[in-house]
This record gives sequence, structure tokens and C-alpha cells, in this order.
Amino acid sequence: MEKKLFILLLSFFLVGSVTFAQSYGDKAEESVFVEAYKVVMYPNPVTDGVFKIKSNSLIKSVEVMNVIGQSTFKSEYEQFSPEIITIRLENYKKGLHLVKIVFLDKKTVIKKLLVK
Repeated sequence: MEKKLFILLLSFFLVGSVTFAQSYGDKAEESVFVEAYKVVMYPNPVTDGVFKIKSNSLIKSVEVMNVIGQSTFKSEYEQFSPEIITIRLENYKKGLHLVKIVFLDKKTVIKKLLVK
């Protein structure tokens, strides 16, 4: 488990975001995946404890983790809406956090979030 987490975090810091999906070696298919699961988080960095997530796909859950992988916030959504989701992070420690977004079809995107 620790080795997988280390590899995940290492690849995340090198690339900037990580997407999990089945890969068949077809670049065209990969670009379709990226477009289908486009996620925008703003503002980033967060200065007032509130940020928003917008996606063109249906979001099932959002989880915020610290850099060692501990969950600090998690919310699941029953009404899978592609609208803007607002997350409040009052009293969070300043620094880097990871935001894990799980879509209705269980595909996952992890993005960096900086709290100032």
C-alpha cells in the first residue's frame, strides 16, 4: 500500500495531475478520456477557504487529502450534477492538498490544490 501511494504521489508531482483509466495504448482514446473528464478548480490557490469544481462529466464524490494521503474532507453527491460544486475548507492548514474527484462511472481524477 505504501509503495502504491508513493508511486501515485511521485507521478502526481511530476505531472501535475493524475487520471486513472484503462489504457489500451491508443493516443486518440486517451485524448477522448481527457476531454470527457475535464475538471476546472478555482480559485487555485485558495485564499478564503472556498473553492469551486466544475466538470463536463457527472461527479459522484470529492475528497480532499493532505500530501501524505490522509482524508481531510469527503462528500458524496446523490444528484450527479455537472454543475459547479462549492467546497468550504475553513481552518485548513496552509500548503498543498490533493483533490480526488470520482465520476459516476468510477473514473478518477486527482488534482493539486494550494491553500494560502
